[in-house]
Amino acid sequence: MTRSTEAQVSSLIRKELKAAFPSEKFSVSVRNFNVSVFHDVKVEDVSKVFEICQRYELGSTDQTDSYIDHNRDRSIPQVEYVIIQREWK
Repeated sequence: MTRSTEAQVSSLIRKELKAAFPSEKFSVSVRNFNVSVFHDVKVEDVSKVFEICQRYELGSTDQTDSYIDHNRDRSIPQVEYVIIQREWK
């Protein structure tokens, strides 16, 4: 049984985040063909989290709400959206 693309992406993101931030906690989940990343890292580390996650996102919507596939990388699995939410304590 092969894993879904979303499951593959969530696993890869989780692995990269753990390597980059070994002492931080992340929750990576798959819902409705999206990968959501919940994290509680320092403000100065947020850009690194975005950098890691955006590699796995195919594109984004433009001003007309049209989806633009501008980040395709056939060497890794990717999904349409990676939703990143930062939890505040």
